[in-house]
Amino acid sequence: MINPKQQRIFERHLAHVPGSHILKASEYKKVVSCLHYKKIAKGQNLVDQHDDRNYTFILKKGFLKIRSFDAKEDASYVSFLSPNMLFPLRGMFVDSRYCYTVTALTNAEVIFIPTKTFEGLLKSNHKFSLMIIKKMQEVVSEEEIFIQRALTPSATKRVEQVLKYLNNHHGIELEGGRQIPFPLTIKEIATIAGTTRETAGQVIHELVDETELEYSRKYLFFPEIYTEEA
Repeated sequence: MINPKQQRIFERHLAHVPGSHILKASEYKKVVSCLHYKKIAKGQNLVDQHDDRNYTFILKKGFLKIRSFDAKEDASYVSFLSPNMLFPLRGMFVDSRYCYTVTALTNAEVIFIPTKTFEGLLKSNHKFSLMIIKKMQEVVSEEEIFIQRALTPSATKRVEQVLKYLNNHHGIELEGGRQIPFPLTIKEIATIAGTTRETAGQVIHELVDETELEYSRKYLFFPEIYTEEA
C-alpha cells in the first residue's frame, strides 16, 4: 500500500487518467484506498502468463512489452504498452489468469488496483463501463486495421507495415525524424510480421541502405522523409 505522501501524488495522477472524472466520490475514494504503486526495472517481468489475474494496471511511466507464448514456449503474439494505458482489458469477467507476460522495456512505473475492485466499478458505474467499452473498441479497431494492411502474401510488405505501425503508434519526435523509445530485436519485429528473422533483417538492412531507416543498438529511428510517407 502506498504511504500518505505517495497517495497525494497519485491522487493527482489519477485525476489525469481518462475516465477518472466519471467515478463517483465514493468510488474514487475506494480506488485510492486500495491503490498500489510499483517500479519495474528494465528487463523485469511485471506479470507472467498464467499468473492469477489479481490486478488491473495503469502504466504511469516507461514502456512495456506484452507477449503470449504457445505450447512450445515460443512467442506467438507481441505488442507494446505506452504511458497512461490501462491493462489488461482482455479477459475481464472471464479469465482468472493473465493471458500474456508483461516485461519492462525501459525502467517503468505502474499504479494498480485489485481486479475485483476494477470489475466492481464496471458493474456499478454505467458511464465508466461505457468508457472502457469504447476504449476496447478503439484497440480492436486499430488491431483490425493493422491486420487488414498486413494481410499480404509478401513478407517484405508485412515487415514494412509493422515498421509503419510502430512509428505511428509509439514513435516520438526528435530532431530529424521519429524514434521508437524502446529497444526492439529483429526477432520481435519478425514475430509481429509473421515472418522469419532472416526476412525481417533483410528488409531492415535494405531500408537502412536506402537511408529510410536507422537501426542501432536495437533502436529504430525513422528519418523525416520516411515519416512523411508513412
